[in-house]
This record gives sequence, C-alpha cells and structure tokens, in this order.
Amino acid sequence: MGAEVGAIMVPHWREGLSADVLPDVYRDIVEVVADAPGLMQAKQIVPRIGRG
Repeated sequence: MGAEVGAIMVPHWREGLSADVLPDVYRDIVEVVADAPGLMQAKQIVPRIGRG
C-alpha cells in the first residue's frame, strides 16, 4: 500500500496578511527562519520544528 498524501490549505498572499493566517507548521517555519542569524537550508529547519 502507498502512503497517504494530504494537503494543507494556505491562503493566497495579499497585502496586510500576517503569519497568523498560516497553518501551525508553516508558522513554525516562518518563526525559525525569522530568528535565524543568516541563511538556512531545509535540513537545518526541519529538526527545529520537530520534524524528522
């Protein structure tokens, strides 16, 4: 059997939207990147948001 694939709805960006409208996992990513002292790679972000 194959793995299930899901989708997370993310609103279209428009002026004035904040990260509060994003699903939890996306907000976590935004916070990690915003707090980083420089550029980050996905392999650095994933452990910081609790994903394998």
